[in-house]
Amino acid sequence: IFILNTKYLRLINFSFLENLTFNIIIQINFILILSLFDLRHEFIIKIYLYSYLIIFILYLFKWKYFLETIKKININIMMLVLISTIISLDIAHNLTLSWDAEKFWFYKVLNFFNNNSISNLVNLPNNFYPHLGTLLWATYWKISLIPNEYSGRIFFCFIYLLSIFLLVENLKLNAVLKLIFSLLFILLTYDYYLLFSGGQD
Repeated sequence: IFILNTKYLRLINFSFLENLTFNIIIQINFILILSLFDLRHEFIIKIYLYSYLIIFILYLFKWKYFLETIKKININIMMLVLISTIISLDIAHNLTLSWDAEKFWFYKVLNFFNNNSISNLVNLPNNFYPHLGTLLWATYWKISLIPNEYSGRIFFCFIYLLSIFLLVENLKLNAVLKLIFSLLFILLTYDYYLLFSGGQD
């Protein structure tokens, strides 16, 4: 990414976690914008997957950059994958929805999962609730290799962990202290019922 300076264009090297965060933000906004066109959910998923197929094909032409990216993978990224796998197993094991998720949010998820558009939300209770979280839940449930509802909630687990690791990465600490601080932060903040029981708060 280039930033305009008064004298020249300067290349800023972002870390792998920062690039991953930017990509996720772009994905989420892309899905949101597509939903605002009142498209059916399956059509949104097709556009989403085709666009990423094109990006992947273009990425193959930059195979040297791909190899450099793999070399930059460090212990924090490996821990991110390991901890997200552990929390994903916890989500799959508990399978509990909060009261609010069961009464209101899950109907919105089913609306999108059953290929309805945003305009159909007027037929649901509390239709004034925002729809982005449930749209993402339904989207990642539908494109997941696991055909169960909780697979859509695993995406939120990844966002939770990525935000912690990204925050800690920007602290001026050595790698070991960053890892310890990340693990402590996860232990202090992790609560299945508050974070992953389907509530969008």
